[in-house]
Amino acid sequence: TWQAPVRGFMETICAYTINSDETQCFTNMKVIDSSRYLQYHASFQSSDSAKTIALYDIDLVYGIHVLTGSALSIPIPPADLLGWKNIAIVSTLPENTTLVIDVVAPDGRVLISDVQNETSLEAIDPNDYPALQLRATLSTSDESITPDIDRWGLTWSVWNRSYLPIILN
Repeated sequence: TWQAPVRGFMETICAYTINSDETQCFTNMKVIDSSRYLQYHASFQSSDSAKTIALYDIDLVYGIHVLTGSALSIPIPPADLLGWKNIAIVSTLPENTTLVIDVVAPDGRVLISDVQNETSLEAIDPNDYPALQLRATLSTSDESITPDIDRWGLTWSVWNRSYLPIILN
């Protein structure tokens, strides 16, 4: 018998890539019972008879987490950067897991290691480092759980612009 995933709000996420004309979708399949085999059923429908829909591949990820992994943010180059302020991190850290976040320069050099929420960045010179990145190293000793990063980022101050009127005679 077919058992379809139950879709809650925002549990199916699709992204369309313009330059490759491809759409990728991700569905939460946690409600499907565990079994030895899995079948996948795809139905296609189009409102444009001049285009053919194609399924290129299917990737299935199931409940075993890799014991270690890492993530690297994109470079963060604020406009009008006066100075770096601090780290903003919201994360979930279950028992038997670790999460280490480092502040790195775009060339990969570690500037501050193992930062926490609200760690000060004021010692980092914005002239030497006008852009920064965050790198997370996640690990677990239990394949069924993993640490989560809900939100991470940097705060900074900007130049205060003052405009003086020009008086001409």
